[in-house]
Amino acid sequence: MKKNIMKTLGYIFLLQLSFFGNAQLTHAQLKNYEPVLGGFGFNLGDILELEDTLGKAEDSTDTYWVEPKVPYKDFKHYATVRTPITGTIAYVTAYSDIQSENMCKQKREQLQIILQRKYGPHRYADYGHEYQKIFTFGGSDGKYSPGRVELKCTDYPRFRLKITYSQLGYANQLVAERLEVDTENENKDGL
Repeated sequence: MKKNIMKTLGYIFLLQLSFFGNAQLTHAQLKNYEPVLGGFGFNLGDILELEDTLGKAEDSTDTYWVEPKVPYKDFKHYATVRTPITGTIAYVTAYSDIQSENMCKQKREQLQIILQRKYGPHRYADYGHEYQKIFTFGGSDGKYSPGRVELKCTDYPRFRLKITYSQLGYANQLVAERLEVDTENENKDGL
């Protein structure tokens, strides 16, 4: 009986050692993750002049198509969302060409690995369909970085791989500047 107790304590000790060793490794790995600052050569928070864009996206107020400074093979269409007053880049987004659901899923899984190695563990949201799964890397909570990256397949039934870089501060700045512009142009008669 005493032998069994010692054996059990030994297993518990090894289990704890294994757990704490892995916890230390994870902590060390977190230190090596890069902050999410932007993508494709565009930094969140930089100023984007209108003459540096390819034009405004249809049905959008603040989204502009751009030529990427650093393109990535899986994406063909690049856009930024810039604030209307200062021209600050609030979002950077890229889309693949239209592809099958299986191809979109396969490319998304490859990018998940790359992004996880670069930005740290991801959070995952599943809305019931393969094309609605959203993977988020980094985070505006400051745990891994001040910015975040969202990766998903979208546009059912025409699937596209979509990636968006954002940072909460610039997203809030976009909302504030858009509100200022929209309310400045409103007719105030009768108020």
